[in-house]
Amino acid sequence: MDINKICPGCMQEVENRDSVGSCPHCGYNLSQIRSDSHQMQPFTILAGKYLVGKVIGEGGFGITYLGFDLNLELVVAIKEFYPNGFVTRESNVSTMVSMYAGKNEADVNKWREGFINEAKNLAKFSNLNGIVEVRDFFNENGTAYIVMEYIDGITLKQYLKQNGGKISADNTFQMMEPVIRSLSKVHDAGMIHRDISPDNIMITKYGGMKLLDFGAAREFAGNAEKSLSIMLKPGYAPEEQYRSRGKQGPWSDVYALTATIYKCITGVTPVESMERMREDTLKSPKELGANISDMQNAAIMQGMAVYAENRLQNMDALHTALYSNEGAVKAVEPPKIQTESEPPRPDTPNVSENTDSPHSGISSANGVDKKTILIGAAAVCGILLILLCAALIPKKPDSSQRAEVDSDALAAMADVSDDANNSPAADQGAVDSDDAGDSDHQEDSVDSLMAQGRYEDAIDKIVESGIGEAEGAETLQRAIDELYSQCINETSSLMDARDFDTAMSILDARMQYFLDVADRTGYVSDTYEYSLTEQRYKIGRAYVEYQFEVAGDCIANEDENGMLEALWRASEAEYASDDDNIDRKREKYYTDMVMIHLNNMNAAGSSSVDIMSYIDDNLAKTGNNCLIMELWHYYDDLYHRQIGVQRMQATSIRTYGAGYILPESDSRTLTYYDVDALTEYELYFALYEIYARHGRTFSDNEVNTHFRRFSWYQGNVNREDFDESVLSDVERTNIDFIINYQRDMGYR
Repeated sequence: MDINKICPGCMQEVENRDSVGSCPHCGYNLSQIRSDSHQMQPFTILAGKYLVGKVIGEGGFGITYLGFDLNLELVVAIKEFYPNGFVTRESNVSTMVSMYAGKNEADVNKWREGFINEAKNLAKFSNLNGIVEVRDFFNENGTAYIVMEYIDGITLKQYLKQNGGKISADNTFQMMEPVIRSLSKVHDAGMIHRDISPDNIMITKYGGMKLLDFGAAREFAGNAEKSLSIMLKPGYAPEEQYRSRGKQGPWSDVYALTATIYKCITGVTPVESMERMREDTLKSPKELGANISDMQNAAIMQGMAVYAENRLQNMDALHTALYSNEGAVKAVEPPKIQTESEPPRPDTPNVSENTDSPHSGISSANGVDKKTILIGAAAVCGILLILLCAALIPKKPDSSQRAEVDSDALAAMADVSDDANNSPAADQGAVDSDDAGDSDHQEDSVDSLMAQGRYEDAIDKIVESGIGEAEGAETLQRAIDELYSQCINETSSLMDARDFDTAMSILDARMQYFLDVADRTGYVSDTYEYSLTEQRYKIGRAYVEYQFEVAGDCIANEDENGMLEALWRASEAEYASDDDNIDRKREKYYTDMVMIHLNNMNAAGSSSVDIMSYIDDNLAKTGNNCLIMELWHYYDDLYHRQIGVQRMQATSIRTYGAGYILPESDSRTLTYYDVDALTEYELYFALYEIYARHGRTFSDNEVNTHFRRFSWYQGNVNREDFDESVLSDVERTNIDFIINYQRDMGYR
């Protein structure tokens, strides 16, 4: 293939590339090949063999480019490690990435290591049909790269949007099967994905599914007790992923995948698992109208059971339940997660109940007769009697062991000593020392520690002295209750004071402390861990909202870097949610900032040309906001009036169907051929037609008059009240395309 003919928008050959204007295959603007300055420019060569094309995605930690393997002549995807807000690049000067001054290089190095680990994790499973293939990874330009197979398609999230929010159950199960089988192999290799959701599944142009993004994948085999980092997508993450000590395993991916299936066939995002722990209001797919069998319905609900021990435990069990009429959904071996000291959970059956015998509860249904059981019980009682007698024989004290005497016993011993000492001289000489002893005793007693609010010390003292007696256990539980309440109050105050780091540190320390006490005594129910996890989630969400506030505050000062950093912190926060829609918030904040700057420019008497130039430079950052676009047209019209030249020639407007210039602009991506025949005047109305579909009114009365001719136009949303989030991804893409085409043609 001739590199001088390759289009960076689709990697196909184009004859006379430098003179045709736009690619006939994909509509890419070949007369103005460029990317933003922080992105690599098209035709950059990496590792001596990968040609860089257009940007196809960008997030907080990386930029993804269309690429071409020059040796194998294959289209690929190239993912570049680029933590936005921490590094910078001027690609017109150099491809090198450099750190911003004052940023923590250690953090960036840690993230880069995680980026490379993602490549290594993915590479292990590249031969699986349902997982994207990794072809290469390497370091260059002061950063790192992953080369993957290029998937010609869209994410499942986008696919759902394009199909009315859901897809048929038959299609869902057919497309999901390769993913389920592939995840079974991933789990067999001792890995769990931990981040399955519609965002991380691609739909190929042939209707297949491929799982992406193994950046959160971790080993689980052999270390189920080990603390794992918290990774979650609200609605798709199981409750154990909200807890650093939550026991994660294949059952965690089962939850996320069945939640994704639930979303596909119902169109409803599942209730967050943390909310379901309080009250499980999740409706089954059949209750929401899904056309599936009772067995498939039960499989999905069991795959999404709140607690891990009640779930289908692996992908093989899920596959059997969904795809085989013979699979028994309830025939599952739960993991050994719940301890004997834990109370029964809401969706856990009471296994102690037995209806086989009305008396002793001993059943012979398992093949063991009652006589054998009674003989065994008698033998155990005999052994216990021998041990009890041995325990009653006095033992010589062992000076190497610490005396374990509770505070009440110490007080009784002190009283006996005082009564035995009746000498006046002794009384006189012992006054000061006795008083000091009483003072020390008061400081060290459990009651004194409780009174001082030193609950952790009180718990440690009780545990050290033994808790075999009911009174000791009761005191221990009271101390634990008080420590829990103290922790909630303290961290709530810190949250209100915006000291989120300290609040999180205290919560993590208390959670670990309760786990340690539970390990030593068995007296702490995991109710506290769940409650503290809820508090952690509450504080985490407050932190995200606080960063949005900070970003908003930066707007008034036109502090773009401050706004971007706050939004980046929000997007990378532990409890950031898809519902936060950081990209849309960024566009909204940019819109507000641009409006403030335009008002300042207007007040300062800036020229129309300068204002239009500023809008051109920043319009894309606002997501091509319609209000900003109208201001550009307003100042463009003003400028042409000033110079006495007509802005554009009015022509007839050709409409089709119900009166649309571009009838499919809301349902498919436009190409060069869709707009090439339109005049500048028609293109002006075609651009606003996308917004008009959602009832928006316009500042140009000529535009309003045009759309009011058609029955589909509602015209019931004021310009200032219009919510850009109602636009679909396809519509946004088409708006970008039309604006770029207008620029290419010299219309703006």
